[in-house]
Amino acid sequence: MAANPFADFVSSGMFLDMVIGMAMGMAASPLLMKGIRTLRHRRKIDKLFHEIAQRRNAPQFDSMPNGSDIF
Repeated sequence: MAANPFADFVSSGMFLDMVIGMAMGMAASPLLMKGIRTLRHRRKIDKLFHEIAQRRNAPQFDSMPNGSDIF
């Protein structure tokens, strides 16, 4: 009789390793997505704070020398 390839695969332990690997990947996926979202949010906030700091340090031009407002 010919051996069943699936039975050999299951008995070799590779099947169990694959199942454990898939379970670990499915468990880690939401954590990784949350981490990526947190990093993107931090980077966006840091960019806004940097922009605010640049605007505070920039010279203020509220009016022209002849007294006419430009904004």
